Amino acid sequence: GEARRAAQGMEIEIEVGPLDRLPYPDGEFDLAYLVARLGTLSDREATLREAWRVLKPGGRLAITEHLADRSYVPASIVQRAGAAAGFELADSQEGSWDHTSAFRRPLTTA
Repeated sequence: GEARRAAQGMEIEIEVGPLDRLPYPDGEFDLAYLVARLGTLSDREATLREAWRVLKPGGRLAITEHLADRSYVPASIVQRAGAAAGFELADSQEGSWDHTSAFRRPLTTA
């Protein structure tokens, strides 16, 4: 729990709110993680653009989708959406029941 994370020097906050309008300044985070969310979003593109905005240059976005989820999004679509939002694909892992695409926000913009 929270005490264990604090003992390990991890600062983690969990908040609930709209993913396409996060209440944080630009470049605030090193990592963002979406699990089984992409298929449930009404505006996937806006959410990924918002993740790009709040990540620091070089920051990471990991997106995991589970095959058993009703709103499952295939890896190819996740990867196209990430690229369209300006991310670079850093890694992709596919298992029998899930996949994770790890993206990186470029250090500079074109």
